[in-house]
Amino acid sequence: MIDRPFALRSVVGSVLGSVVLRLAGLAGLAFAAAGGSSAAPAAPQPATAPRSEDRVVLKSGRELVGELLEARVDLRPGAGGHHVRFRDRERGELELPRTLVRSLVVGDAPPDLFRPLWLDEPDGAPPKSWTRFTAPRGDAPGALEIGVGRFFHAPTRTTLFLVGAVHIADRSYYDALQDVLDSCDVVLFEGVGPKAGDAPPSDEQIARMDALFELQLRLNAALGLTFQKDGLDYQRRFWRNADVDFGSLTGELDARGVALPTDSPLVQGLLKMVLGGLDLAQAGVDPRMRAMLKRQVAAALAMADSMMALQMKGLSEVLLDWRNDAALRVLDEELAEGAAGRWLALFYGAAHLPDFATKLAARGFEFEGATYLPAWRVD
Repeated sequence: MIDRPFALRSVVGSVLGSVVLRLAGLAGLAFAAAGGSSAAPAAPQPATAPRSEDRVVLKSGRELVGELLEARVDLRPGAGGHHVRFRDRERGELELPRTLVRSLVVGDAPPDLFRPLWLDEPDGAPPKSWTRFTAPRGDAPGALEIGVGRFFHAPTRTTLFLVGAVHIADRSYYDALQDVLDSCDVVLFEGVGPKAGDAPPSDEQIARMDALFELQLRLNAALGLTFQKDGLDYQRRFWRNADVDFGSLTGELDARGVALPTDSPLVQGLLKMVLGGLDLAQAGVDPRMRAMLKRQVAAALAMADSMMALQMKGLSEVLLDWRNDAALRVLDEELAEGAAGRWLALFYGAAHLPDFATKLAARGFEFEGATYLPAWRVD
């Protein structure tokens, strides 16, 4: 696999052969100085093959060849932003905004999901679930992982990345996502908000979401995680909201007679009681309690999409399927109006991805492969 654009590994060429030759030569000189003779000359060692040069493929189509010096993602204020430093054979050392770069190809590393061109056979069918949990074993940490899939639309020569998300995660996960998303020409993202010109949500509408939002806030602080909105830069010019507005969503729920779990006063009361009874602040300072809580929540999140589809069918048809249809209409506009040969990203919560994958196939997109990014380290 090629190193992903967001991960820069140091690749050191092996010098073992040359070291052995030099030591053998020194030993031969020492033996000769002592008046001895060698029965047979040492067999020549094969030379180490030179390491291939690194490549930076720009969105313009130009390719730079040379040495990759640094690829860093750090969007915190004063941290340096998101850039690539590269020593080009012809132009010397360059510092490039990551948003100009399509792909990084490091030395002889085998190709990965984010290679410039996909030349392999399609990698089977898309995964049924785009979240997976690996429990820690011994000293090896576990992880909650979220999937990214690659699709190709032959009529427009469009490469589409179906990028899953979890709304609270380790900061390193959002750095990795930023790297993937910045390689694209257009990012279609999830985000229910007020429609332009509409009045702010009413107190009743806010109350429908308040208990869940408070739970997220408390868990985020207790587990030492980062909010998605804080970990990613949504102010990119090529990012486009591809979701419904808040009024349309609540109207659709009401029209179908579907309630959010938190619409029930009983559920709201139970959530508040749980939040009041759990000492999440203690989890934030006790490493063992934090690790235990993080492991339990990660395992539950990995099963959340399948549980919702089975047990909350009416709700999932609105929150997932109906909103997915709205996002795909925006994708259809991009395919019809945009240039051919672009890279696009459809960036939504991981629970949305199984339905997206099915509907992309119906639109003529071919699945090429998938990979998983670690969102939570679990000790």
